[in-house]
Amino acid sequence: MAAKKRVPDLIKKYINKDAIDYEIAFTGFAGQAIHLSAEAVKKNFDAVVAVGGDGSVNEIGQSLVHTTTALGIIPFGSGNGLARHLKIPLQVKKAIEVINAGKTTSIDVCTWNDRYFLSNAGVGFVSAVVHTFKDTSFRGFFGYSFHVIRNMLNFQSSFYKLDLDGEKIEGDFMLVSVANSNQFGYEFRISPLADLHDGLMDVVIVKKIPKWKYLPLLLALVLRTLDKNKNVITRTARNVLLESEGKHPSQLDGDEAFFEHKVEVKIQKSSLNILVK
Repeated sequence: MAAKKRVPDLIKKYINKDAIDYEIAFTGFAGQAIHLSAEAVKKNFDAVVAVGGDGSVNEIGQSLVHTTTALGIIPFGSGNGLARHLKIPLQVKKAIEVINAGKTTSIDVCTWNDRYFLSNAGVGFVSAVVHTFKDTSFRGFFGYSFHVIRNMLNFQSSFYKLDLDGEKIEGDFMLVSVANSNQFGYEFRISPLADLHDGLMDVVIVKKIPKWKYLPLLLALVLRTLDKNKNVITRTARNVLLESEGKHPSQLDGDEAFFEHKVEVKIQKSSLNILVK
């Protein structure tokens, strides 16, 4: 993968200038991309392209939901979960070729209370990994794997109540993940059958288990068989209510967040246009 500082030069080199007028904008702080993409919508841009990982893609997507402006992705993050699900190439040149082709599809988007997420959100173990991973300089697959193992050593399950389209489930759970796409990134597929176009969220609940069972569970995640593990509950739903006492760390598309007492999660079908291969 090219160094990120070279991406503007690669865009200038490979973008189809005969068909596309473009501007390059840089962000200087978290959340700025939300405002930049909102301005692009007001100016009637056909697309806004995120150069970054799932967090950057999420920020830009926030302002594009329910508009005619499409989201494009040049993957440049750690996991690139949404890009991988959509089979958008990780190589910059090939990702630019996707933008040049101009093919779009409409995908579902989910809300976590008042925030959108495009790929997945949840509480529990993965949220703990996100919160420890965010401040490290040890990035990439091995950095992420290190933090997975590190959190396994001292992670504690929590008690949650869920309402999934009227079905009540409660208990001590290691993880509750609401998936729109099939993975966190790095091909770690939390919900192998998740579909961005079906109007449903895939809910994955991992029961409280002894630590010696963590490794087989992690292996199932790598082998894309997590949904078949007997310690995992899987459902599909259009509306999810998640409740738990106290304040809990959560994650939305790989970025840290918190929720207190209650979260309502809903799906909005075919609400975001996205450039795809």
